[in-house]
Amino acid sequence: MSRGKNGKCLIRGCYGCFTFVFLPLVSLIAVIYFINMRTITVKVPPYPHIPVNGYSDFVQAGRMTEEMKHLNPSDMPSAPPYTLSQYALAYQDARPALALMKSALHKPCLGPSERSLNFNWSHFALLRNLARVVSDSAEYEFRIGHPYKAAQLNLDGMEMAALTAHGGAPLNYLVSEAIDAIDRWGMEKNLPLLTADQLAVVVKRWGAIERQWPGLQDIVLEEGNVATSQNIQIVEGQRKEFLKHPSSFFSSYYIGRIFGRSIPWNEYIEYLFQDKNKIIRDNQEFYRRLAIEMQSSNRPPVITGRPHNLLMTKRGAPMCDFIWKDYLYNTAYHELLKTEAAIYLFKKRAGHYPQSLQALVPRYLSSVPEDPFNQGKPLIYHSGLGGKKFLLYSIGPDQVDNGGQPMKRPGWPDKGDMVAGYLRD
Repeated sequence: MSRGKNGKCLIRGCYGCFTFVFLPLVSLIAVIYFINMRTITVKVPPYPHIPVNGYSDFVQAGRMTEEMKHLNPSDMPSAPPYTLSQYALAYQDARPALALMKSALHKPCLGPSERSLNFNWSHFALLRNLARVVSDSAEYEFRIGHPYKAAQLNLDGMEMAALTAHGGAPLNYLVSEAIDAIDRWGMEKNLPLLTADQLAVVVKRWGAIERQWPGLQDIVLEEGNVATSQNIQIVEGQRKEFLKHPSSFFSSYYIGRIFGRSIPWNEYIEYLFQDKNKIIRDNQEFYRRLAIEMQSSNRPPVITGRPHNLLMTKRGAPMCDFIWKDYLYNTAYHELLKTEAAIYLFKKRAGHYPQSLQALVPRYLSSVPEDPFNQGKPLIYHSGLGGKKFLLYSIGPDQVDNGGQPMKRPGWPDKGDMVAGYLRD
């Protein structure tokens, strides 16, 4: 009898163990499998394609600069100042690359997509190298007494920057802004040396280049497209990993490998039970709202309602806050230089500096230039000594009017104003 009872107890124990341990565990695994193996239905707008793309010409011109026989002065291991002959030799070698770049300015341009997790960044270095060659070529023309040719070379580089900023989301924009900073350097010292007719050409071309820069909203929207595309790739990659190694769902190794950092178990477990379509859609909607918010670029983005999920938090904070700062700095710099050129043009024709910026409209500028750091208010301008001198400035990144006291160094958030005559990147 005791053996029979013991057998029944053993059966009941096994059944209870199966009921209260193995069955819930199997059910849990089935739920995780069902949640994480669902097909991703989120759609991303296709990346634009243009049949003729000047971007490839810019990259090729950058590659040509790497093959120059003589080193560009900016690339020399020795410290400046450099000799005139060093500039001359490099300029001669750079002419084919500069000609190719010049021809590409007349073509539509779209930067490459960053939507792949395995995006190739090498072309960015080629563009920056080309920008340095353009800047040093302009410096050579300035040194031999050709300020107008120097200014045109600077404008060529700045136009290339505006064109290459289209597409490719924030990183592409940041590279283009760096190109612009390289090639606008030295531009200010050319302006007082130009004739009235030359200044008129410069002001007109400057306005055209400004209009070629993409809007801040477009940059943020593409950042959202990049994030969404990469999120889809991560989720689909995890599904493929599971099919090869079923135990991978119970290890944060794959996700950690994608993000290049370890993932805490509590965050990973939460991620396993989240609907991947929902979190990708939530992230996508967040970037859409952020783009709408950043249509007004003269204030920092609030970035509210950021979704809490692994695909968002482990990507790091959206680049929008940094982009906003850089975008405003770049815009203010251009507004100051363009306005300064118009002020010099006014003086060439009237014999004195204007009493106000309104005097430049509409003959020299289409409208009174705004200060992007000052809620869209005009740049601050003062004329003195009967029109013999002037003070023009933006209140700058600290967003405080320091009375025209120049920043000690360019950057963020250095105290002081961005002042015409002291614009040095």
